[in-house]
Amino acid sequence: MKQCNKCKRMLPYSSFTKESQYRDGYRTRCRACRAAEDRERMARNKPASATFFTPEIRASVLANTMARYQADPEYRSYIKDIEGKVNK
Repeated sequence: MKQCNKCKRMLPYSSFTKESQYRDGYRTRCRACRAAEDRERMARNKPASATFFTPEIRASVLANTMARYQADPEYRSYIKDIEGKVNK
């Protein structure tokens, strides 16, 4: 049994994630508390990341990439090399 540092409940070791850096080999917060923290962090950070790639920005990036692809033969061969390596 181990006590969670966040919720202070005594829980079996199976309720904790393994972590070799800790003395007993398990993290200090239980899986439920860590999941709640992860959900809160994702909710806090979602607006910033969700607005980064708006449809307008994606269209702009695509247009710039296509213009460079058509104008620059070296870039075109570079992209074809990458596609060949990925598709193998």
